[in-house]
Amino acid sequence: MRQQAEVERLIEQTFSHYGQIDVLINNAGQAAVGPVSSVSIEDYRQIIDLNIFGPLYAIQAVVPKMREGGGGLILNISSTVTQMAIPVIGAYASTKSALNMLSATARGELAPENIRVITVYPGQTATDFGKNARVSQQTSEGRQGPTLSTSADTPEYVAQKILEAAQNEPAEQYMA
Repeated sequence: MRQQAEVERLIEQTFSHYGQIDVLINNAGQAAVGPVSSVSIEDYRQIIDLNIFGPLYAIQAVVPKMREGGGGLILNISSTVTQMAIPVIGAYASTKSALNMLSATARGELAPENIRVITVYPGQTATDFGKNARVSQQTSEGRQGPTLSTSADTPEYVAQKILEAAQNEPAEQYMA
């Protein structure tokens, strides 16, 4: 998802195989963990490439295909952390906040062409997301990334909420 040409190739292969693309789910994401004052700039650049540019590449590649087909649905997976100030995940939250604004703007721009854009806000999900985080050397906890709380949603629950969003098409979908 960090490589525009690869994203474009994937969209083109999908379109060639199926003859149309009705739905795009942008769900790639990675965290950079560390205080804002010392988070690795290289780690931050890497998650910007994945969490912002990846979805943007996919949107730009799929919109012409959706126009040809008379419309479509784009679901951008964000995070509830965009509405909180949680220590050591500010870099991640900022990238998902940027995705929120891209989604809101695209929603208005594409609506006249019957291309609908939904922003989905999962909370904590029981996956290996924290293990895959880019962790700053200065993170005081010295941990691998955010740890799961006992109230983390199952991946199946989050998938069900994404399906509900695709069926009901709200502008924004929360887990509760």
